[in-house]
Amino acid sequence: QYEAGWTDAAVRRFAKDMGPALRDALDLSRADITSKRPGRRRACLRSISDLARRIESLAEADAAPKALPAGLGHALMSDLGLPPGKHLGDLRDRLTQLCDAGELEREREPSYYIEAIRSRALLEGLEIRRPRSRRGGEG
Repeated sequence: QYEAGWTDAAVRRFAKDMGPALRDALDLSRADITSKRPGRRRACLRSISDLARRIESLAEADAAPKALPAGLGHALMSDLGLPPGKHLGDLRDRLTQLCDAGELEREREPSYYIEAIRSRALLEGLEIRRPRSRRGGEG
């Protein structure tokens, strides 16, 4: 039984597992609701429709072109001397916002974004934490 608390990953996994039978599985689920309580039946039908809409929404989002190229994190670390960590995601968020606002082009090579980081001083105010050592007594 689908619940709104399912993660996006769980919804994607369900859709992938159903494959081409997804529509039939959702239709069968709608037809298989046997409750004689009208409120319960409506709630179940609404839940199945919510799942179908969420699957469609995630599929559209997954098909949309990504703002930033794959491998950008590695380029940020090597070209800017940044350690791995949450700050890389924060920096990518800043770049994505600029792409969404039309201030930067989408889907360019990593060097384009590294230059934008430097020219726009996007590292300012970014909390960069070095990862702690995983070995006892070090770090």
